[in-house]
Amino acid sequence: MSSTIGVQNIAHTNGTNAMTIDSSGRVLQPTKPAFMARGFGSLHTASSLTVNSITPASSIQIAKSFTIVDLNVGSSFNNTTGKFTCPVAGLYQVMYHIGYKAGQQYTETHLFLTSNDSVSYGYITQWTPDISGVGQNNGSGATVLINASANQEFAIGFDTSSGYTTPLAGSSVKEHFSFGAYLIG
Repeated sequence: MSSTIGVQNIAHTNGTNAMTIDSSGRVLQPTKPAFMARGFGSLHTASSLTVNSITPASSIQIAKSFTIVDLNVGSSFNNTTGKFTCPVAGLYQVMYHIGYKAGQQYTETHLFLTSNDSVSYGYITQWTPDISGVGQNNGSGATVLINASANQEFAIGFDTSSGYTTPLAGSSVKEHFSFGAYLIG
């Protein structure tokens, strides 16, 4: 035996529309927390920012002042700090990509996602070398699933010590770096 509930909208008792089902059966959730930012403008001074009460190692700087914030549903991403704060508990997908970096050195990327992260490596670290010695670099990226609590923070940082570089920054290269997250459920 099967049952069918036929509705077009599901809303909170206060009238906030939480879900819409269109005539093709597609489910839309217009208030689901999400952000996507591209092309960071600057980095925090080493050890000047905490993420989930962790102060990253002195060589790691957190990206901030992104060139463009394409999406910020729920305004949970703060472009001044570069941090996304989870408004509700749930399963989140966090991702980043680097398409090009600023020089012929290594790039070491650190995602800071939990209060148990390593101060030296974050939750996950990715290392990208200059494969040819002449600035022809591999891109890199990562996608991570995190079961987060409300007010948990997500940020991305780069090792800026000697021998390392960061993705290109600035408005003319917003396509070379991105960072985002969204609530799955």
